[in-house]
Amino acid sequence: MEIINDLTMQQVAGLRERFLEQITVDKEIVIDLKELQDCDVAGVQFLVSCLKTVKDAGKMFRLENVPDRFIEIINDLGLDLNLFSMG
Repeated sequence: MEIINDLTMQQVAGLRERFLEQITVDKEIVIDLKELQDCDVAGVQFLVSCLKTVKDAGKMFRLENVPDRFIEIINDLGLDLNLFSMG
């Protein structure tokens, strides 16, 4: 699943639907952040929720192409980036 442009409160609802469709099909959920331009706390909460849902389903989860800006946000929120398995 590729995130294009923003991962903000305005986009989370639509992304949630795509995520729920993907989790029923794929054994491993890969979220590509290569095109990520902006992210807010709602976006981070969305990814944490995705991680929990995937793990509860017994599947694998990872982020790819994580931009420096996302890492900064994670650090600012006091979260451990190792929470996400990154490729």
